[in-house]
Amino acid sequence: MKTVFERTLGRALFAVAVATASLSGGEAGAQAPAPVTTDAATDPQYSQEIVVLGLTPLTLLNPRDLADLRTAFARLGPVLAPRATIRMRITSPVVDGRRAYTIAEGSDETTEFEVAADGSFAFPPLGEDGKHSLILSSGPPATGLRIGVMSPGSRTDARRIGDLRLECQLWWTLTRPRVSLLVRAAAGKVGPCASKKFGYSVGIGRPMGEAVVNVPDGSSRKMWLSKSRRSAWAPLWDRTVPDDAVVIMR
Repeated sequence: MKTVFERTLGRALFAVAVATASLSGGEAGAQAPAPVTTDAATDPQYSQEIVVLGLTPLTLLNPRDLADLRTAFARLGPVLAPRATIRMRITSPVVDGRRAYTIAEGSDETTEFEVAADGSFAFPPLGEDGKHSLILSSGPPATGLRIGVMSPGSRTDARRIGDLRLECQLWWTLTRPRVSLLVRAAAGKVGPCASKKFGYSVGIGRPMGEAVVNVPDGSSRKMWLSKSRRSAWAPLWDRTVPDDAVVIMR
């Protein structure tokens, strides 16, 4: 059994390593964020931000990214969140005339899709060739990208545990291949989303009085709140909490 010091050291190493690791893909690169913590105070429906760097038009996700996301969603989605959809959100300032599209390698054919005023869009349908990139037509050199998973009936203040587990796993799917061996070692074989050493924060964009996990059997468990009370740690690692349990924040 690890001592408190060893667990704390591992968590600190993981945080420092992820925060300083460089993500790269295609012509664009990104700075990996802090470990498995959402910016719950400002963007409660999405994962931690990934900052993508590059020239316009900007490659948000390269073919490997999209193929890995699609594979992870196909494998984990039916188990964790069978009715959920993936959404993404571009968190850079809104640019007039901005559009997003997918394009296949070696082809000029593009599939354009709508980006909402807040920068959000549905994960685009893709062909089976696995050679698509996700492109943003215009924007600043540094553009933030977040992943969100929501099942029907979910709200910002009522999130399914299964949705959060899938959201975290998709974030880690993008992050893991690009970070150092130190980060992977700190995360362990199960990864940070299933490890008790790390937390996944959720919030509603303002301070909360309390946060609880309501389990389908009628029981509930209180969740730990941050000092600012703007985020709470979701127990994704605890398999006694079923996927249909709901995090209630108020």
